[in-house]
Amino acid sequence: PSDRELTQRRLGSYLAKRHLGLGEDCVESLRLVPGGQAKRTVLFQLKPKDMLPTRLVMRQDMENSLTGTVVTDEFDILIRVFALGVPMPEPIFLEADPKPLGGAFLIMREVENAQPAGTYFPQERAYLGHTMGPPFAYEVAAALALLHGKTKMDRTSDSGAEEAKMLDELQKEWRSHPSAALTIGMDLGIAWLRANPLPPGRPQCLIHGDVGAHNMMSRDGHLAALLDWELAKSGDPAEDIAQAKMMLLPDTMPWAEFAQAYVEQGGLPAAVDEHAVGYYAVRTYLKHSVLNFRLWDYFT
Repeated sequence: PSDRELTQRRLGSYLAKRHLGLGEDCVESLRLVPGGQAKRTVLFQLKPKDMLPTRLVMRQDMENSLTGTVVTDEFDILIRVFALGVPMPEPIFLEADPKPLGGAFLIMREVENAQPAGTYFPQERAYLGHTMGPPFAYEVAAALALLHGKTKMDRTSDSGAEEAKMLDELQKEWRSHPSAALTIGMDLGIAWLRANPLPPGRPQCLIHGDVGAHNMMSRDGHLAALLDWELAKSGDPAEDIAQAKMMLLPDTMPWAEFAQAYVEQGGLPAAVDEHAVGYYAVRTYLKHSVLNFRLWDYFT
Protein backbone atom coordinates (compact mmCIF):
# COMPACT_ATOMS: atom_id res chain seq x y z
CA PRO A 1 0.00 0.00 0.00
CA SER A 2 1.02 3.62 -0.55
CA ASP A 3 2.03 5.90 2.31
CA ARG A 4 -1.35 7.62 2.07
CA GLU A 5 -3.28 4.33 2.17
CA LEU A 6 -1.21 3.01 5.08
CA THR A 7 -1.66 6.23 7.03
CA GLN A 8 -5.42 6.18 6.42
CA ARG A 9 -5.68 2.57 7.58
CA ARG A 10 -3.56 3.07 10.71
CA LEU A 11 -5.25 6.34 11.64
CA GLY A 12 -8.69 4.78 11.26
CA SER A 13 -7.69 1.84 13.45
CA TYR A 14 -6.28 4.20 16.09
CA LEU A 15 -9.38 6.42 16.16
CA ALA A 16 -11.70 3.40 16.37
CA LYS A 17 -9.87 2.24 19.50
CA ARG A 18 -9.79 5.70 21.05
CA HIS A 19 -13.41 6.53 20.25
CA LEU A 20 -15.48 3.37 20.39
CA GLY A 21 -18.24 3.45 17.85
CA LEU A 22 -16.34 5.17 15.07
CA GLY A 23 -15.37 1.95 13.29
CA GLU A 24 -12.03 1.20 11.66
CA ASP A 25 -13.23 2.55 8.31
CA CYS A 26 -14.11 5.91 9.90
CA VAL A 27 -11.59 7.88 7.82
CA GLU A 28 -13.49 8.68 4.65
CA SER A 29 -10.67 10.47 2.85
CA LEU A 30 -7.11 11.54 3.61
CA ARG A 31 -4.51 13.77 1.97
CA LEU A 32 -0.82 14.15 2.79
CA VAL A 33 0.17 17.82 2.63
CA PRO A 34 3.45 18.24 0.70
CA GLY A 35 6.31 20.42 1.92
CA GLY A 36 7.61 21.20 5.38
CA GLN A 37 10.54 19.50 7.08
CA ALA A 38 9.51 20.07 10.69
CA LYS A 39 6.14 18.31 11.00
CA ARG A 40 4.17 15.87 8.88
CA THR A 41 0.76 17.34 8.07
CA VAL A 42 -2.26 15.27 7.09
CA LEU A 43 -5.76 16.48 6.19
CA PHE A 44 -8.51 13.93 6.67
CA GLN A 45 -12.27 13.64 6.79
CA LEU A 46 -14.30 11.34 9.01
CA LYS A 47 -17.64 9.76 8.34
CA PRO A 48 -20.18 11.91 10.22
CA LYS A 49 -20.42 11.01 13.91
CA ASP A 50 -21.15 12.99 17.07
CA MET A 51 -17.80 12.19 18.71
CA LEU A 52 -15.45 14.31 16.61
CA PRO A 53 -15.62 17.04 13.95
CA THR A 54 -15.62 15.54 10.47
CA ARG A 55 -12.81 17.65 8.95
CA LEU A 56 -9.54 17.38 10.86
CA VAL A 57 -5.79 17.95 10.59
CA MET A 58 -3.00 15.82 12.03
CA ARG A 59 0.45 17.27 12.79
CA GLN A 60 3.03 14.62 13.52
CA ASP A 61 6.62 14.69 14.73
CA MET A 62 9.25 13.71 12.18
CA GLU A 63 12.48 11.89 12.99
CA ASN A 64 14.75 14.43 11.28
CA SER A 65 12.91 17.63 12.13
CA LEU A 66 14.89 20.72 11.19
CA THR A 67 13.58 22.63 14.20
CA GLY A 68 13.80 19.90 16.84
CA THR A 69 10.34 20.84 18.13
CA VAL A 70 7.79 18.29 19.35
CA VAL A 71 4.00 18.25 19.30
CA THR A 72 3.78 17.62 23.05
CA ASP A 73 5.12 21.12 23.66
CA GLU A 74 3.15 22.65 20.80
CA PHE A 75 -0.19 21.26 22.00
CA ASP A 76 0.02 23.02 25.37
CA ILE A 77 0.61 26.31 23.56
CA LEU A 78 -2.30 25.66 21.17
CA ILE A 79 -4.66 25.13 24.09
CA ARG A 80 -3.50 28.34 25.75
CA VAL A 81 -3.63 30.50 22.62
CA PHE A 82 -6.98 29.16 21.44
CA ALA A 83 -8.49 30.10 24.81
CA LEU A 84 -7.35 33.69 24.26
CA GLY A 85 -9.46 33.97 21.11
CA VAL A 86 -6.56 34.26 18.67
CA PRO A 87 -7.73 33.04 15.22
CA MET A 88 -6.23 29.57 14.83
CA PRO A 89 -7.27 25.93 14.39
CA GLU A 90 -9.06 24.44 17.38
CA PRO A 91 -6.88 21.80 19.12
CA ILE A 92 -8.79 18.55 19.70
CA PHE A 93 -6.41 16.07 21.33
CA LEU A 94 -2.78 14.98 21.64
CA GLU A 95 -1.29 11.52 21.27
CA ALA A 96 2.12 11.57 22.96
CA ASP A 97 2.85 7.88 22.35
CA PRO A 98 4.79 7.49 19.08
CA LYS A 99 3.86 3.81 18.66
CA PRO A 100 0.37 3.96 17.09
CA LEU A 101 1.42 5.94 14.00
CA GLY A 102 5.21 6.03 14.19
CA GLY A 103 5.45 9.43 15.85
CA ALA A 104 3.63 11.53 18.41
CA PHE A 105 0.88 13.65 16.88
CA LEU A 106 -1.84 16.15 17.60
CA ILE A 107 -5.26 16.54 16.02
CA MET A 108 -6.90 19.89 15.22
CA ARG A 109 -10.11 20.99 13.57
CA GLU A 110 -9.53 22.01 9.96
CA VAL A 111 -9.98 25.68 9.12
CA GLU A 112 -12.71 25.20 6.55
CA ASN A 113 -13.41 27.26 3.43
CA ALA A 114 -10.02 28.96 3.75
CA GLN A 115 -6.96 29.22 1.54
CA PRO A 116 -3.24 29.77 2.14
CA ALA A 117 -2.69 33.52 2.41
CA GLY A 118 0.48 33.62 0.31
CA THR A 119 4.19 32.88 0.15
CA TYR A 120 7.03 34.26 2.29
CA PHE A 121 7.92 37.61 0.77
CA PRO A 122 6.16 40.36 -1.22
CA GLN A 123 8.64 39.88 -4.07
CA GLU A 124 7.38 36.29 -4.47
CA ARG A 125 3.75 37.30 -4.11
CA ALA A 126 4.15 39.85 -6.90
CA TYR A 127 4.54 36.90 -9.27
CA LEU A 128 2.56 34.17 -7.50
CA GLY A 129 -0.31 36.25 -6.13
CA HIS A 130 -2.00 35.97 -2.75
CA THR A 131 -5.45 35.77 -1.18
CA MET A 132 -5.15 38.65 1.32
CA GLY A 133 -7.63 41.52 1.08
CA PRO A 134 -7.23 45.10 2.40
CA PRO A 135 -8.32 44.25 5.99
CA PHE A 136 -5.91 41.32 6.28
CA ALA A 137 -2.84 43.04 7.76
CA TYR A 138 -5.03 45.01 10.17
CA GLU A 139 -6.47 41.72 11.44
CA VAL A 140 -2.99 40.25 11.80
CA ALA A 141 -1.99 43.31 13.86
CA ALA A 142 -5.06 42.71 16.05
CA ALA A 143 -4.23 39.02 16.50
CA LEU A 144 -0.63 39.75 17.52
CA ALA A 145 -1.79 42.54 19.84
CA LEU A 146 -4.16 40.09 21.53
CA LEU A 147 -1.49 37.40 21.85
CA HIS A 148 1.17 39.74 23.22
CA GLY A 149 -1.09 41.87 25.40
CA LYS A 150 -2.79 38.91 27.10
CA THR A 151 0.43 37.00 27.80
CA LYS A 152 2.72 39.84 28.90
CA MET A 153 4.96 38.74 31.77
CA ASP A 154 6.02 40.70 34.81
CA ARG A 155 9.67 39.91 34.21
CA THR A 156 11.63 41.61 31.44
CA SER A 157 14.51 40.43 29.29
CA ASP A 158 18.12 40.76 30.41
CA SER A 159 19.58 38.01 28.27
CA GLY A 160 22.67 39.66 26.81
CA ALA A 161 24.81 36.63 27.60
CA GLU A 162 22.23 34.25 26.11
CA GLU A 163 21.97 36.36 22.96
CA ALA A 164 25.76 36.44 22.57
CA LYS A 165 25.88 32.65 22.95
CA MET A 166 23.16 32.22 20.33
CA LEU A 167 25.10 34.42 17.89
CA ASP A 168 28.26 32.39 18.55
CA GLU A 169 26.40 29.16 17.77
CA LEU A 170 24.82 30.68 14.66
CA GLN A 171 28.19 31.79 13.32
CA LYS A 172 29.82 28.47 14.20
CA GLU A 173 27.16 26.46 12.38
CA TRP A 174 27.38 28.66 9.31
CA ARG A 175 31.17 28.38 9.15
CA SER A 176 30.95 24.59 9.55
CA HIS A 177 29.73 24.31 5.97
CA PRO A 178 32.80 23.95 3.73
CA SER A 179 31.14 25.68 0.78
CA ALA A 180 29.18 28.32 2.70
CA ALA A 181 28.30 31.16 0.35
CA LEU A 182 27.96 34.81 1.34
CA THR A 183 30.02 34.25 4.50
CA ILE A 184 31.08 37.90 4.53
CA GLY A 185 27.43 38.98 4.57
CA MET A 186 26.71 36.57 7.42
CA ASP A 187 29.71 37.80 9.40
CA LEU A 188 28.74 41.43 8.82
CA GLY A 189 25.20 40.72 9.99
CA ILE A 190 26.41 39.08 13.18
CA ALA A 191 28.92 41.91 13.73
CA TRP A 192 26.07 44.44 13.41
CA LEU A 193 23.98 42.56 15.97
CA ARG A 194 26.92 42.47 18.39
CA ALA A 195 27.58 46.19 17.91
CA ASN A 196 23.91 47.14 18.33
CA PRO A 197 22.59 44.99 21.18
CA LEU A 198 19.14 45.36 22.64
CA PRO A 199 19.02 47.08 26.02
CA PRO A 200 17.93 45.16 29.11
CA GLY A 201 14.35 45.52 30.22
CA ARG A 202 12.73 44.47 26.96
CA PRO A 203 9.17 43.09 27.43
CA GLN A 204 8.53 39.36 27.47
CA CYS A 205 5.38 37.53 26.38
CA LEU A 206 4.28 34.52 24.37
CA ILE A 207 5.29 35.00 20.73
CA HIS A 208 4.43 33.00 17.62
CA GLY A 209 8.02 32.90 16.37
CA ASP A 210 7.36 32.52 12.62
CA VAL A 211 4.95 35.26 11.57
CA GLY A 212 4.39 35.50 7.84
CA ALA A 213 1.79 34.97 5.13
CA HIS A 214 3.15 31.42 4.67
CA ASN A 215 1.74 30.55 8.11
CA MET A 216 -1.67 32.15 7.64
CA MET A 217 -5.00 31.22 6.11
CA SER A 218 -7.47 33.63 4.56
CA ARG A 219 -11.18 33.52 3.94
CA ASP A 220 -12.74 36.04 1.57
CA GLY A 221 -9.65 38.21 1.97
CA HIS A 222 -9.80 38.21 5.79
CA LEU A 223 -7.51 36.48 8.29
CA ALA A 224 -8.94 33.04 9.04
CA ALA A 225 -6.10 31.55 11.10
CA LEU A 226 -2.52 31.75 12.27
CA LEU A 227 -0.89 28.34 11.75
CA ASP A 228 2.23 26.43 12.82
CA TRP A 229 2.86 27.34 16.45
CA GLU A 230 5.80 24.96 16.85
CA LEU A 231 8.29 27.83 17.29
CA ALA A 232 6.13 29.69 19.81
CA LYS A 233 7.98 30.59 23.01
CA SER A 234 8.40 33.23 25.69
CA GLY A 235 10.26 36.03 24.00
CA ASP A 236 10.42 39.62 22.84
CA PRO A 237 7.25 40.67 20.96
CA ALA A 238 9.42 42.72 18.59
CA GLU A 239 10.54 39.41 17.06
CA ASP A 240 7.00 38.71 15.85
CA ILE A 241 6.57 42.30 14.65
CA ALA A 242 9.88 42.21 12.77
CA GLN A 243 8.85 39.02 10.99
CA ALA A 244 5.49 40.56 10.08
CA LYS A 245 7.32 43.59 8.68
CA MET A 246 9.61 41.36 6.61
CA MET A 247 7.20 38.68 5.45
CA LEU A 248 3.74 40.29 5.46
CA LEU A 249 4.30 43.96 4.61
CA PRO A 250 4.52 46.14 2.52
CA ASP A 251 2.16 44.72 -0.13
CA THR A 252 -0.65 44.44 2.43
CA MET A 253 -0.21 47.60 4.57
CA PRO A 254 2.44 50.31 5.07
CA TRP A 255 4.67 49.69 8.10
CA ALA A 256 3.65 52.86 9.97
CA GLU A 257 -0.04 51.97 9.67
CA PHE A 258 0.59 48.40 10.82
CA ALA A 259 2.55 49.54 13.87
CA GLN A 260 -0.16 52.05 14.76
CA ALA A 261 -2.92 49.45 14.35
CA TYR A 262 -1.02 46.99 16.56
CA VAL A 263 -0.63 49.48 19.42
CA GLU A 264 -4.18 50.83 19.13
CA GLN A 265 -5.56 47.31 19.51
CA GLY A 266 -3.70 46.60 22.73
CA GLY A 267 -0.26 45.60 21.53
CA LEU A 268 2.88 46.45 23.50
CA PRO A 269 4.36 49.80 22.39
CA ALA A 270 7.91 48.53 22.91
CA ALA A 271 7.25 45.83 20.32
CA VAL A 272 7.27 48.40 17.50
CA ASP A 273 10.45 50.16 18.68
CA GLU A 274 12.44 50.80 15.49
CA HIS A 275 15.76 49.53 16.82
CA ALA A 276 14.25 46.35 18.28
CA VAL A 277 12.35 45.61 15.07
CA GLY A 278 15.50 46.20 13.02
CA TYR A 279 17.53 43.98 15.31
CA TYR A 280 15.14 41.05 15.02
CA ALA A 281 14.75 41.55 11.27
CA VAL A 282 18.52 41.13 10.78
CA ARG A 283 18.61 38.18 13.17
CA THR A 284 15.71 36.48 11.37
CA TYR A 285 17.45 36.79 8.00
CA LEU A 286 20.59 35.22 9.47
CA LYS A 287 18.64 32.36 11.06
CA HIS A 288 16.84 31.75 7.76
CA SER A 289 20.22 31.57 6.01
CA VAL A 290 21.38 28.85 8.39
CA LEU A 291 18.07 27.02 8.02
CA ASN A 292 18.45 27.06 4.24
CA PHE A 293 21.83 25.42 4.58
CA ARG A 294 20.31 22.75 6.80
CA LEU A 295 17.81 22.11 4.01
CA TRP A 296 20.65 21.95 1.52
CA ASP A 297 22.39 19.34 3.64
CA TYR A 298 19.13 17.43 4.08
CA PHE A 299 18.46 17.13 0.36
CA THR A 300 22.02 16.63 -0.91
